[in-house]
Amino acid sequence: MDNIIAILPIEIKGFGIGCEVYYTSHIVKDKRSCELFLKHLCAKRAISVKLMHKRMKDILKVSRNLPYFIDSFNVFFPFKINETDHDNLRRAFVNAFYVENIKDSTIFLKNGSTLSSLNKDKSLKNNFNHASKVMYMALAKESTNFKKRLELYQSLNILDF
Repeated sequence: MDNIIAILPIEIKGFGIGCEVYYTSHIVKDKRSCELFLKHLCAKRAISVKLMHKRMKDILKVSRNLPYFIDSFNVFFPFKINETDHDNLRRAFVNAFYVENIKDSTIFLKNGSTLSSLNKDKSLKNNFNHASKVMYMALAKESTNFKKRLELYQSLNILDF
């Protein structure tokens, strides 16, 4: 599976609100809203969105603009992209792993693309910092689990390095 870089809302004529999913190699239009797409992505990995958001509230001590945590390399944070009447067309999501820099309410991605936001620079950086904090916590947890498994294998003399 390609890694998802960003999920942006679009209006599909004759249908309603959908999203464009930007992968590392291609772009796909989906008939689900951004939030529904992320909810189904979580469900595919057996992650409860309610439980995930509850944990995020406990860890980050915030209650709004919570990141969606799929795994350690797929943590999506929201930002405001459009000024419309539809709530589902306002929020887009970007993968924190692919963000290179945030400056003047513009998100610069590692692949050279930019995303303009209507958020203020401070709130955009806060959202990114919350997502990256969760991402680094997950990476640290995976690293310690790997070290424990490696020590176990070495104590059992299964691996000869």
